[in-house]
Amino acid sequence: SYVNPAHEQRIAERLRSADIDGVSVTETRADGRRLFRVRAGPGASVDEFDSLIEQLRAAGADSPRLALQ
Repeated sequence: SYVNPAHEQRIAERLRSADIDGVSVTETRADGRRLFRVRAGPGASVDEFDSLIEQLRAAGADSPRLALQ
């Protein structure tokens, strides 16, 4: 999560350029602060998730994590 939406938009564009599906930037609040998250996916299986993690890392994502909804 980051506080600068322009930074997240640049990350999202880089991921989209790497042909990663389902990339979006979402806004949330934590401790009264606005935060922005870059999301990708969903993955329907563990294998899809593992593949997505590898794509994200190859595209320069710092620390991709699984988010369950």
